[in-house]
Amino acid sequence: MKIQGLNRLLILLFTTFVISCVCADEEQDLITVIQSSTGIVQKCNACQRLGIVGTVRSAPALAALLAGEERTSHAARYALESMPCPEADTVLIEALAKTSGLVKAGIINSLGTRRDRTAVPTLIKLLSDPDIQVVASAITALGRIAGPEVLAVLNMVKIDSSLVLQTPLNEAFLMCAEALVSSGDKKTAYEIYEKIYESKAPQYFRVAAYRGLILTSDEKKALKLVEKGLKGKERSSLTASLQMAGELKGENATKALSKLLPKLSPEIQCRFIDALVQHDGSSVLEALLSIADSRNPDVRIAVLKAMSRVGNDSAVPLLLKSLASSKNVEQESAREALIRLQDKNSTKLIAENLSKIEGLTKLEVIRILGLRRDVSAIPILLKLAEDTDESIRITSIQSLAMLANEASSGDLVTLLLRAKTESQRSEIEKALALAGTRSTNKDQCAAPVVAALAGTDVTGKCALLRVCGNLTGSTALNALREGIKNNDAEVQGTAIRSLASSHNPEAIPDQLAYAKNTANQTYRVLLLRGCMKMIDEDVNIPAGRKIEICKDVMSVSDRFEEKMLVVSCLSKLNTIESLKVLETFLSDNSLKKDAATAILKIGKSFDASQTDAVKSVLQKANEVMNASRNKTGN
Repeated sequence: MKIQGLNRLLILLFTTFVISCVCADEEQDLITVIQSSTGIVQKCNACQRLGIVGTVRSAPALAALLAGEERTSHAARYALESMPCPEADTVLIEALAKTSGLVKAGIINSLGTRRDRTAVPTLIKLLSDPDIQVVASAITALGRIAGPEVLAVLNMVKIDSSLVLQTPLNEAFLMCAEALVSSGDKKTAYEIYEKIYESKAPQYFRVAAYRGLILTSDEKKALKLVEKGLKGKERSSLTASLQMAGELKGENATKALSKLLPKLSPEIQCRFIDALVQHDGSSVLEALLSIADSRNPDVRIAVLKAMSRVGNDSAVPLLLKSLASSKNVEQESAREALIRLQDKNSTKLIAENLSKIEGLTKLEVIRILGLRRDVSAIPILLKLAEDTDESIRITSIQSLAMLANEASSGDLVTLLLRAKTESQRSEIEKALALAGTRSTNKDQCAAPVVAALAGTDVTGKCALLRVCGNLTGSTALNALREGIKNNDAEVQGTAIRSLASSHNPEAIPDQLAYAKNTANQTYRVLLLRGCMKMIDEDVNIPAGRKIEICKDVMSVSDRFEEKMLVVSCLSKLNTIESLKVLETFLSDNSLKKDAATAILKIGKSFDASQTDAVKSVLQKANEVMNASRNKTGN
């Protein structure tokens, strides 16, 4: 084990050595480029790469560019800016005496980005530079470096009426304050924030300063500052307070902010709610409910929208009341919240209130029970599905369709056999089909459907067989096979049509067999089309199996339309086998042009190494297409 560990160490050292050598070679090549007479673009590109691989070796060459052409100067300082060696700082500082204008300002910015404390004395001297842009850059750089000595100097800067210096100076003070907060000196940081907030600085800085005042205060004082900002008329403190209200965490903060909500003006309440819902706790919901009946419609809507995030069963009465509102926005907000309420008791409470609701609102609540995706609503919806009102029955069944699974398929079958109208029966069939789609046990889902076949009338049998056509698994398929043997023509016809519309790949042999043996042309067409639709859409059926089925369909079909479905299906299978089958259609006058088109389409998927057999088929297809063009004169 020790030997293996030593080997790994040696490999690592060797790899590191090789990489270092490669990087050193690349660095020397780049240095050569920037020292040559090559173009500006090439030198800039070399500088950009040196910013990644460069070392102290590159510093002298980059230093030579700093006082030269503006573009290469900026490229050189960007490279030095990212180098983790003190020599880069020295080079940048020395270049300040040799440069001016934007180049000098750029170098100052790089020193600030590097946060090099050795540059502080030089930067302080530049505060008296005649170029105001250089002074502005020096102020910004000092702010990035921060520290007590920097803060002392910045406090002495006289900007008079210069708007150019106001912004960098305020930015520098904010950066110093942030550095002080990070170091634990909140007291000094608070004083800086207070000075900026009480100044005539632009609103952006005063907002940041008020945020800083809140952040550097203890919880009690921070909450008082937020309250003052929210109740006051000053825009900067209001904006900062709204921002910070969502960030002050903890039970005490949540309770204090919740108590504050009813005391605010409606305009501020609307904005404050967005911050309040970022807190957890019953006090938030209580505060929202306390202003839910506000005369201000914007406040009511804001409360309703907030219920989607913090609401529970206690919000149900309010939401149901708002759902019946004549205001569309209130209705939509209430609907969304009722759907999103998380606790299970909400479903029960919504259902219990149904008896107090009438008309279209009742139908909307029934739809919501389905949209909540809570299976505890199934018994309620099953009962409603037998209501005396047809619209309630239909809406309840549609909601059941969103929830049903194999556990509820038996109840749906019972409901199906009791259906009073064709529209109700159709909706229950859809619900059973969706239950089968969600089911993990297809045969278990189909079992109650098949079991009911024996004890019902023709209408019931036909409805159940249509359901079997939408289910997969052997149980449903066997029921369709038995239905086709039934002596009743309506039952038999329903079974055949259901077999034709099946999505079960196991049904394909039955579809082909019945299509071959039936004398009924309508049934044959339906079965063949159903078979082709399934293999065309089912990506899980292997290409080879699809080709075999296409051959079987061609042997049974006697109509051009079904044969064209075969051609279309084969054209999507980019295999040599599909080409060979399509080749046999080139002798059929009714199909040859479409078959040739399909062959040429497939041929595009083959490369230059096509076999002679493939080339032969493609040549035949081209001949067919050329003959067709000559015949039509195109």
